[in-house]
Amino acid sequence: VVFTVLMRFEFGVGDWLNRHLLVYAVTHNPVVALLGFFLWTVGGGAHNALMWLYLAVISVGSLAFEIGRKIRLPHEEIADVESYSSVLGKRGADRLLVGLRLVTGLGVLALSILLQQWIIGTVALGLQVGLAALLLARPQRAKITEGVATVGLLLDFVWIWVIAC
Repeated sequence: VVFTVLMRFEFGVGDWLNRHLLVYAVTHNPVVALLGFFLWTVGGGAHNALMWLYLAVISVGSLAFEIGRKIRLPHEEIADVESYSSVLGKRGADRLLVGLRLVTGLGVLALSILLQQWIIGTVALGLQVGLAALLLARPQRAKITEGVATVGLLLDFVWIWVIAC
């Protein structure tokens, strides 16, 4: 609750954060882990390495989604509205998205290994690599970028659910 209130008031530096899109995303991302921690705890989960890995996976996965939904082609950019592609360049933003998706895939693989479901984790990582390859092969297609971000996040949820069952 405290973190949510701090976010509501932009940690007291809203004007500055609004001019630094990547810092804005990173400072707001911990709410994902805090919500995950809350749900894990009320669900009776043990506070162990598995929980911390789960929190890392959902945090990085949600950050990848945030990045992916704000990457635009040069002709789609809006004056005075920052996007990750306007800040990092389209190629740099795509690479950041791919890196975050791959880190998330490795996290899902690690979760699956801890839960003795390594085949599921290997398939999950393989799909993340496929999504990354698709994005890097077709960087001029904005719908592919958005699709990689969205499908990647949905796959994270599916794999975590499958691994846990």
